[in-house]
Amino acid sequence: MKIVCAICLTLLMLGCSTKDEVKVEEIKQIADLSYIPQSASSYSNVLDSNVSKADQSKFENQYFSVWNMDAPIGTKESVQWAFNTFRAGKSYAENLQLHEENFFDNMKENAQYENYSSFPAQCVSITDFM
Repeated sequence: MKIVCAICLTLLMLGCSTKDEVKVEEIKQIADLSYIPQSASSYSNVLDSNVSKADQSKFENQYFSVWNMDAPIGTKESVQWAFNTFRAGKSYAENLQLHEENFFDNMKENAQYENYSSFPAQCVSITDFM
């Protein structure tokens, strides 16, 4: 037993002893960073300037037009389509349980349709529904 303890103690001491510092080689730069331009503008020069402006305008109209709207696109009735489509007893929740009427009442209350199109500024509004 003493021999086993001596071997373990020796291994522990050897494992905790200091060693010569390992020299880290200088980090080499990736060759692609030298040969391939890293600026996006160098690739956009390939496009005709008129085409790229038109594409940019199309992109902004499709995906950012909401920020330039003065009024909502739909009417109050058209944005309430889900309440006309889904009804209590015909719509399912978790575990295939039918939704009850209070579920739809809570959803309608949280939607705040009485305030529809009455925000004083352009915004995306996120509220706490809990």
